[in-house]
Amino acid sequence: MKDTSTPATTREHAERVIQFAQIFNVRDLGGLRTPDGRRVRPGRIYRTDDPHLATDADAAALGSLGITTVIDLRTPAEIEQRGKRRWDELGVRWLSRPLWAEVPSLENAY
Repeated sequence: MKDTSTPATTREHAERVIQFAQIFNVRDLGGLRTPDGRRVRPGRIYRTDDPHLATDADAAALGSLGITTVIDLRTPAEIEQRGKRRWDELGVRWLSRPLWAEVPSLENAY
């Protein structure tokens, strides 16, 4: 089967970015193509970096997105260090699914 997907344009990427005061790289993954050629529905899947930095206003804005489940990809050590307080405050279902057992070292990356 021929791959007919195309990379997202800069404009499409910018449309998915959601601005917050203290949490960064928040994006609505809606519009991205799935492997079978369909598209993710906007407002269904979000990704974010370090929600523990969220201000009270950020937390309120996160709550307004209607998030019901969080799949946390951080390591257990990262969760222990940074916590999950904001998710607890929002009352969402929280699932820990770390990508690594521990944060990989960049020492030998080059």
